[in-house]
Amino acid sequence: MATPSNPTTTEAYVKCPYCAEVIAGAAKKCKHCGEFLDDTLRQSRMPAPAVQQPQQTWNPGTAAVLSFVIPGAGQMYKGQIGSGILWLIGTVAGYCAFIVPGLIVHIACIYRAYSQAPRTVGLSWISICPICGKYNTGSTCKRCGIRLA
Repeated sequence: MATPSNPTTTEAYVKCPYCAEVIAGAAKKCKHCGEFLDDTLRQSRMPAPAVQQPQQTWNPGTAAVLSFVIPGAGQMYKGQIGSGILWLIGTVAGYCAFIVPGLIVHIACIYRAYSQAPRTVGLSWISICPICGKYNTGSTCKRCGIRLA
């Protein structure tokens, strides 16, 4: 009769590669640490990565108020430095020409600072794996093999 203290001699035992405890050779999951020993089982049991919506790091109201005080400051606050400088120069030139063109350009600057989302620039083709944190250029993580959004 086989009991936990007296295992049968026909069953082979191996050490778990994760916790080094002795487990049955036919085990698919370690009873001590809970790790799956079969790679295909481990991949199928991994949670699907949560699809993260891009976080808006700027406040539209703050951008509008900044552009109201200093034309183009709202664009600079959003990270569009070149656009902010152009709005500043254009608005000052409009005010120097006449009041009405400067006022129209200033209102357009405030509206654009409030409504227009900044464009992603630079390395938008690089994604970071939410599981292991590795930088990847493809649609799947090269380290853990999950599909990236």
